[in-house]
Amino acid sequence: MEFRPERIDMDTVILLTFAGIPLVGLTGFLLSKWTCTISKACLAARFRQWSLANITGVFAACVSVLLISISSAGRGHLDSTGNASGMAMFFTMLFASYKFGFHDIVRISREAAWRIHYTLGLMTLVIGFAHLVLVFDELGARVVFGRLKAVFGLVGLVLMFMGTVPAKFLIYDQFKVLHFLSFIGLLFTVYHMVDAALLHRSLVSIVTAVVNCVVLLGYLAQRIYIWVSSGKAVVKKSEVSRTGHIFLYLSVPGFKFQPGQWSRLYIPSISAVAHPFTLIPANGRHDANVAIFMKVSGEFTTKLASALEGKEKLEISLQPPYGRPCPMTTDAVIFVLGGVGVTPALSLLPAEAAKGKKVSIYWSLRSQALCQESLPFFQHLLDDENLSCVKVKDSNLVQQPESIPTWLEKMAASYDSKGLSSATIFVCGPASMAEEVRRTLDSDKWPKSSIKWQLHVEEFQFLPKVLQPDATRVSKTGGNSKECATQAAHSGGHEQV
Repeated sequence: MEFRPERIDMDTVILLTFAGIPLVGLTGFLLSKWTCTISKACLAARFRQWSLANITGVFAACVSVLLISISSAGRGHLDSTGNASGMAMFFTMLFASYKFGFHDIVRISREAAWRIHYTLGLMTLVIGFAHLVLVFDELGARVVFGRLKAVFGLVGLVLMFMGTVPAKFLIYDQFKVLHFLSFIGLLFTVYHMVDAALLHRSLVSIVTAVVNCVVLLGYLAQRIYIWVSSGKAVVKKSEVSRTGHIFLYLSVPGFKFQPGQWSRLYIPSISAVAHPFTLIPANGRHDANVAIFMKVSGEFTTKLASALEGKEKLEISLQPPYGRPCPMTTDAVIFVLGGVGVTPALSLLPAEAAKGKKVSIYWSLRSQALCQESLPFFQHLLDDENLSCVKVKDSNLVQQPESIPTWLEKMAASYDSKGLSSATIFVCGPASMAEEVRRTLDSDKWPKSSIKWQLHVEEFQFLPKVLQPDATRVSKTGGNSKECATQAAHSGGHEQV
């Protein structure tokens, strides 16, 4: 039988899709709570840190929007693409919040939510552009520019394109400022929806306008909360090493965070935007409660290093902590780290050791200063077999290096002899390091045992390659910073091995 989209009651499809959002939230919440085989399979990272649950949800959203856009309800595709654009924008905004967003309900990380946000955002731009073409084709330019509602919709779409498309050509600070245009475009578009709802007075147009207004108000509320909750930071100690690392110890009264979380550092005299970094518990060292280690490798960190060396007085604030730390429910944790990728381990390793777990670390680095500054956080928790690093020149603090495969196989044999039943391998370093760990686990040489292995990989870049800038244009703040040119994040995927 020939498929005819117009035979489907698209109003019903739209309303059911909106009504199904709470069901999706409940499903995600339950999956995160269950530890059965099904939940692990759904939540495990697969392709570029996307889980099966992420892929299924985004695919369902795209199919729903596509079906609505090709229907012929009302004035044909003109109305259907408008309805589809409204729904696509609603989906996109659901995953835009830093805190207290839909990602918290479905129990996914802020970083995974960003990947969903940009994917659905691209879909919104495509459907919105199709709607724009149909508007000009069916109504004509004179009618379009003669109606305030239509002009607002046009301006909104143009601003959203301007705030997104140039990402490949900009460094982080420039993109974050420009991306604000997308938010302004959103305001224009929401006005366009509200005006259309008042004009058409149909249930679908009213519901579409209402849900977009609700999610917009929610987004504004969490931004206000972040602004109000940001803590003023006082620099207790700072050091810029000859190897190009910044060690910053801050006192932020009342600031609390979980091991593995990150925050956004705002220094208005250096940058108009806040920059994300891993949080390290200073535990009173230098009278500080928060420490941040970063590599000087971009515009922001270069300016910060210069300001610190010049003893400039900086006004610094730290936003509330973000991120959902990796759930490591195994008997042991192995940390495989590269350079400044050690920073999440500086809080996670002591926390896991405090639970009575066996902890081991492989750390490949070049900077003696970074090694000396970091070792006091965890060295007392390790014995000789636990620590294996690339030797730092003129340093006696680390052992001779072993290859990752050799060391992992040694640790696997050691864990098996101790009767451990499960272990997590936590990787934070270059992509090549993560790939080497994966190859080792898949190798025929990997010891056969009863240990159940899980792999968690932290990543620094989460935007698709098409939106990532050329290497010469990247503004990084180091491996521990959750940023590259467009946004970066400390994102992780959990794999069952």
